[in-house]
Parts: sequence; C-alpha cells; structure tokens
Amino acid sequence: MTRVRAHDYEDKRNVILRKAAALIARKGFDVATMMDVAQACGTSKSHLYHYFPSKEDLLYAIVHDHITRQAADLIRIVHLPLPADERFAQFVDSFMQGASKSRDEHIMLMNDLKFLPRGQREHVVADLRLVGGVERALVAAAHLDDFADRCRGQRPPSLGRDDTAGGLSRQSAHDIR
Repeated sequence: MTRVRAHDYEDKRNVILRKAAALIARKGFDVATMMDVAQACGTSKSHLYHYFPSKEDLLYAIVHDHITRQAADLIRIVHLPLPADERFAQFVDSFMQGASKSRDEHIMLMNDLKFLPRGQREHVVADLRLVGGVERALVAAAHLDDFADRCRGQRPPSLGRDDTAGGLSRQSAHDIR
C-alpha cells in the first residue's frame, strides 16, 4: 500500500532543507552525515529518507529550490511594467535581500555542486546559466534604456566618414593616428 503524504509534508520538507543547508554550509557536504542532519532537525535518519532517498538528493533539493526561488523572483521583476533601470534596481535589491536570507544555499552552490551526480549537477548548472542569462538581459536592457535617454534629441555621434566620398575623411584618418 502506498504511503499517503501528510498535510504538512511540504512544511516539514522545508524545515529539513533549511536546517540541512545551515549544517552543510558550516561543515561541508563531504563531512556532514545524514545522522548530523537528522540531529539538527530533531528527527531520525529514517524520517529524512522518507523525504530524500540520499544525501545527494538532499543537496540537489536545497540548491534546486534555491535557484527556483531566485528565478521566480527574477521573472516577476522582468515582467514588471517599469523602465528597465527601475527593474534592474529592484533586481539588485531582491538579489541582496535573497543573498542575506540564503547565505547557506549560496555557500553550498559555490562549494558542494561537485558532489552531485552528473545529471543533477548539469541540471543545476543549466538552471544557473538560465538565471544568469536573464540577469544579463536585464542589465543590457537598463544600459540600452540609459543609452537611448542620452541619445534622445541628439544627432548620432559622427564616425568620421566623409559622406561625399564614402570613406574616411583626411581629417578623421589623421585623428585616428
């Protein structure tokens, strides 16, 4: 017979993730044991294994949930009907607040990904690249908005072309040297 999940399954899972992240960030994944995690959570190893079949699955859940939360917040900010520079400012604020709240998860991302099985590690790295790409797009949009604001109403800067001859003018060629 299949075991039914308790109504507070997700709450208990999140407590385990939070306490395990604090422990593993402090001790290191290679040193921390499932018994250590169970003690930190005030539960048994068998209870932990009900939520996570292995220590690597626990690590994956911690970093994957962390990245998923970051991505969701970033996507929320990207879709705000605000100018890019304001969205970028909100992103910076959100990132800084998230970093202070998720210090342990950041430490694990930096130090412990190497312990994940290849498939899980590749999935986390792909998620990180996706989040990084959205971050870079947000920064680029802010720069483009800033550039557009500076150029609005101005002639584009001269590239030193002699419009009648179609090439560099003698003066601009001299300036380049």
